[in-house]
Amino acid sequence: MRWDSMESAQPYTLVSRIWHDAAIFALYRSVAVIGAQSAQLFLRTIGRRPERATYVRFLVIGLPCAHEEDPSTEAARLESEEVIKVLEVCAQVKHLQVRPLHPSIRSRLLAAIRSKRLESLCCLPRVASPDTPLYMADDLLRTVSTTLNQLEMNTWTERLAAPSSIPSYPTLALVDVRIICSGAMSSICRLITAAGSTLETLVVHIEEVFNPDVVAAALAHSTGTLRRLTYFVNPDARDHERWYDPSVAQVFDQILPLFQRLTFLGTSASQVSTNLFRLLPPSLRHIEISSYHSNSSFRSDPSIFCALFDPSLELRITRFDLRDEGWEREDVELIRRALRERGVTFSYVSE
Repeated sequence: MRWDSMESAQPYTLVSRIWHDAAIFALYRSVAVIGAQSAQLFLRTIGRRPERATYVRFLVIGLPCAHEEDPSTEAARLESEEVIKVLEVCAQVKHLQVRPLHPSIRSRLLAAIRSKRLESLCCLPRVASPDTPLYMADDLLRTVSTTLNQLEMNTWTERLAAPSSIPSYPTLALVDVRIICSGAMSSICRLITAAGSTLETLVVHIEEVFNPDVVAAALAHSTGTLRRLTYFVNPDARDHERWYDPSVAQVFDQILPLFQRLTFLGTSASQVSTNLFRLLPPSLRHIEISSYHSNSSFRSDPSIFCALFDPSLELRITRFDLRDEGWEREDVELIRRALRERGVTFSYVSE
């Protein structure tokens, strides 16, 4: 989510009264407030010209660079107390980027976000300590509304117990969702389920082992709309060894053939099986698989080569990227030859 600053309009405020008003409107349409000093100057102006707060449609708030790396300090708290006031007074904001802030202003931040009719929300980067998160797992749901089209979050969150089923949530209008977090997969599933009828792009990087049945059930609501899907799972090695079971049907073994518009799939080798090439939907053109652990369900296996050399199997993909250190050179060359004969570009990176 990007937007352009309008600072280049500043000189036009000096040309004439007509140009001044037009330039001021453009300047305040897109505002970045970083740190207490910037916030105080902005608020002082708004105090004299309150109508200018209503001009703001695009807003970035955050801490100065000196405090952003560790937003849990007392100095960061004082800075955050001033910065959050800017969001609170800008009632007409449609597009918001929240950079790291002190966790003490969490409730004010969530209340301010919920009070706006946002169309896009971006919360990043993840530089806060996991011991003092600004966001909790359920905040993924508390920050969204029926007007939101784009959501991007890169956060530390606590891990919640996996639900046996997905609770209901109001229907959303999300089109583009990108979430990178340590836990919170149960909340992400609820979010995906609620946005199923509109979702076109989904990027999830998660650091926990999660029930593939629940994830597949959530994605089932978006099989008619998703065009680009990235789902990478990279848990702690001990959690992976303890909880991951490669013998069960993984997420994309269950759901992949049902996608109708999907053109790109990026996923970890633990979420697909050696049956991958027999499950591809006709729309899919590009696959990217990355392995983070040695114990994965997609690995060198005769069934992969049987599928690729099966003349009755039609492949419509044009590119296949594999990042995995567990493949023998001979097997890599065999899959490369099989794909080359089908006109598919193949790349292999040993990581």
